[in-house]
Amino acid sequence: MNFLNKSFLKTSFVIVYDAFIAVIALWAAVLLRYDFNLPPGTETQFKMYGFGYAVVSSLFFIRLNIHKNIWRYITARDLTRLSYGVVFAILFSATALTVTAGLTHFPRSVFFILPLLQIALSATPRIVFRLWHDKVFQTALLPRQSTKENNVILVGVGDATDLFVRETSRKKPNNYNILGAIDIDGGQKGRVFHNIKVLGGLDDLPRLLIKLERANKPVGQLIISDLQGPKLKKLIDLASQKEMTIKRIPSISNLKDGKTLTDLKPVMIEDLLGRDPVKLDMTSIHNLIEDQTVLVTGAGGSIGQELAKQIASIGPENIILLDHSEDALYHIDFAIAKQHPNLRKTCMLVDIKNSHDLNRIFSEFKPSVVFHAAAYKHVPMIEANPISGLENNLFGTKTLVDCAIEHGTQKVVIVSTDKAVNPTNVMGATKRAAEMYSLAKAKNTQTQVMAVRFGNVLGSNGSVIPLFRKQIMEGGPLTVTHKDATRYFMTIPEAASLILQAGAHGQSGDLFMLDMGERVRILHLAEEMIRLSGLKPYQDIGIEITGLRPGEKLYEELWYDAEGMSKTSLEKTFLVNPHTLTMEETLEKTSKIWQACEEENALKAVQMLQELVKEYQPANNSPYKALKGAK
Repeated sequence: MNFLNKSFLKTSFVIVYDAFIAVIALWAAVLLRYDFNLPPGTETQFKMYGFGYAVVSSLFFIRLNIHKNIWRYITARDLTRLSYGVVFAILFSATALTVTAGLTHFPRSVFFILPLLQIALSATPRIVFRLWHDKVFQTALLPRQSTKENNVILVGVGDATDLFVRETSRKKPNNYNILGAIDIDGGQKGRVFHNIKVLGGLDDLPRLLIKLERANKPVGQLIISDLQGPKLKKLIDLASQKEMTIKRIPSISNLKDGKTLTDLKPVMIEDLLGRDPVKLDMTSIHNLIEDQTVLVTGAGGSIGQELAKQIASIGPENIILLDHSEDALYHIDFAIAKQHPNLRKTCMLVDIKNSHDLNRIFSEFKPSVVFHAAAYKHVPMIEANPISGLENNLFGTKTLVDCAIEHGTQKVVIVSTDKAVNPTNVMGATKRAAEMYSLAKAKNTQTQVMAVRFGNVLGSNGSVIPLFRKQIMEGGPLTVTHKDATRYFMTIPEAASLILQAGAHGQSGDLFMLDMGERVRILHLAEEMIRLSGLKPYQDIGIEITGLRPGEKLYEELWYDAEGMSKTSLEKTFLVNPHTLTMEETLEKTSKIWQACEEENALKAVQMLQELVKEYQPANNSPYKALKGAK
């Protein structure tokens, strides 16, 4: 019969079992109260009480759905609910006895003994079944074979580690022989969880590894949960010395496509270079974005995509995603639709150089806030195509700012770059020129126009990190332009968050600079990425020095010496005092650049660009090095 299915039989068994335990628990409580010597003539009475209490207890258990719990997944919360069921059943029974027959012939102490017995007898088989399912007994009784390949140490004691151990204990086969755990600061030293001892803190690890090697238990892998920055760097150096690999437990929020916590992730260079999270002023960011129409240009690019995602999560009235790449626009549209299906959004396949299309967008949607992230950014490409770089980076920005002002936009935030500082290439000079035009325009309008300047972002399209990853997968060599070349780096989410915060706090004419931390040597970055791949630099994979590319700088700067810089109330954000020309001077010089572009005279266009951006001095390997020294 259909109702006699497996689930029904299991549920019925649990109800009957719990009712049986209720009877046994009450009779046992009575026997304990009377030292197993019942008063004459009470045996039948107490048996009736037992059966009556079983009915009451079953009703409360059913009401609390205790019979529906799956024993192999039983939790502390389920056991707490079971305890509530016992307590409620006893309180009801005691009240009923008092009202109907009084408690003169029923010992009150039974009501204190009964819950202890019933909870213990009901909970114990559930707990044992859960432990058996998690293979706790098998793990304790049958230690795994100790080889360097499967000997691991857990680094970090927390929720992720706890869940990882639970998952591995259930998995067949379990290839991890966990020798112990390391607490980052050592505060949990000597404690035990899941039969795994916390051996010490991070500083104790080198000594512990030596001790385990002497005990013929060499460690082959370190499994981390939440470790970044300098501490992770220290761990990577140690792992390299000891020829160990490092893997990271994935966060639950990132699990997809059937993956589990035991599907460990490699440590990424972003983890190594990442910094502590920034404390953002979310109130001001919400005030800027919430219920507003927000336009993001370059929405398909690395920064544009992250800006769009963070803006969408705040809840604008409408988000307008603008990009000239159909494929890039499709991907960000799909990502936001998936995360925020009810959010109003508009995708515009438009080139920012097209003033007609921009005016149409501003006229129709009237955005109150604009984040301008659209730009050409590859130095060698713009060095070879200066007119395209000028048309997009300078005149595209000019067109956008002019449209925003004409249509009464409240705030425009220009995304700039550290390459705009003392530029040695056309790309950097075009971005500096865009800064100068925007900030000059800000002096004569009610629209608040500001700019945010920062360096490279980790993993952005076309940056060095994806290139190194591709070269490692292909077996090398990794190509580095100069052994002493350095760059600033920041994660994409951090950069986008700080741009939003600067936009929320900024006033018209402000130029913000994001704190990029310390410069990173590109050669050192290449070596670290090879090590993170489990390989040895210069042995398994080579590194080739190719020479600086046309217009490329050895190191980047974030502000001019003459500009001056001051702290703000915002974390990791500084205010730069930029040098700007008058609007008349700026318009005069930009019109000369535009005329040269119209004439398709690249050399003249770059020469006119240098007249606007006096700090621009072409690099020695630039096709425009003849202009070096000109003012």
